[in-house]
Amino acid sequence: MSNSDNLSSAIAKCGSLQRQTSLLRRWKPCWLVLYQNGRLSIYENEHSNVALDTVSIPYDFFTLQNSNEVRVAPPTGKSSNCLFGYKTSGKTHYFCADDPDDKEAWLAAIKEARNIQPVPYTTCSRPYGMYTGGTYATLCHPAYVLPVQMPVAYYPPAVYRRRLMGTNLAVGLLAGTAAASMLAVWPWILWC
Repeated sequence: MSNSDNLSSAIAKCGSLQRQTSLLRRWKPCWLVLYQNGRLSIYENEHSNVALDTVSIPYDFFTLQNSNEVRVAPPTGKSSNCLFGYKTSGKTHYFCADDPDDKEAWLAAIKEARNIQPVPYTTCSRPYGMYTGGTYATLCHPAYVLPVQMPVAYYPPAVYRRRLMGTNLAVGLLAGTAAASMLAVWPWILWC
C-alpha cells in the first residue's frame, strides 16, 4: 500500500453530529469523517459504508461558516453556538455539534485540512514486469490546484488511444464480413 493510500484512509477526526437535511430542513443525526488527505465525508451513521456526500477540502472551493454566520435555527435543546457549516460550489451543509467545544474542535480540524498542499501532478510509474521499450500513456491523473486567485481544481485531460493509418479498421471490416458470411453457411453444414 502506498503512502497516498494510507493518507486517503487514515482518519484525522470523526464523530456524531446533527446535520440539516437539504429538502425538508430537518435535523438528522449523521457521522462526519475528516480524513488526513483533506477529504470530508458525511455518513448516515458510523456503520455506513457509503457516504451521503464527500468534499475534498484542498481541491474544492470551500467556504467554512462559523455559528455567527450560519442563519438556521438550531435543533431543539441545542444552542446556536454549536452550529457550523460549509459551502461548496454546489451545496451547503449545516451541522450542530453536541457543545461549543466540540464545534471549535471540528472547525480547527477543518481549517487545518484547508492548509494541506494538494498532490502535484506526476506521471505514474509503469507496473512491475511490463514491457520496458516505447512510451507509456498512463491513465492515473491526480488533480492539483492552479496558482490563481480563486482555488480551482484542474484535472489533466484523459489519454485516448488512436489507431494509425486506418489499417485496423480495414482488417476489422474484413473479419466482420467473413464472420457474417459464415453465419449463413453454418446451419447447412451442421445439418448434414
